[in-house]
Amino acid sequence: MSKILIVGGSSGIGLATAQLFAERKHKVTIASRNAAGLDHPGFCKVNLDFTDKAAIKTFFEVYSDFDYVIVTATTPLAMGSFLSINLTDAKKSFDRFWGMVNVARYAAEHPKNLKAITLISGAAADKRGAFVTYLATGSTPRLECIG
Repeated sequence: MSKILIVGGSSGIGLATAQLFAERKHKVTIASRNAAGLDHPGFCKVNLDFTDKAAIKTFFEVYSDFDYVIVTATTPLAMGSFLSINLTDAKKSFDRFWGMVNVARYAAEHPKNLKAITLISGAAADKRGAFVTYLATGSTPRLECIG
């Protein structure tokens, strides 16, 4: 049985991934800005804003015993032709990119049992037909287990 952290696991690809691992009897922790509202048996949950570098660093200093870290959260931020994209939204894309980098960095700095870090993007699955930038988001570290 592996301990798996899924950043962005409260819906979509992340939730489906969490359910798959839980069905196979792995210990799954979901980190997401919506984790507190998640009521799914068998998951641990933590509210975590992964764009907050200090919060991510603190989280991995406290919770460093994951075998696998998977980042799956996606949020549409900036879409359209280059000249039509709102620059504030475009900047958020890079903030979220660095959030993903910080998750990978701080997970790797505390590799107690760490075997792999996986970053997943659902951007290719967008059905609107426009080019879309997707990255993960998340609030503050407080681990809570359900079931």
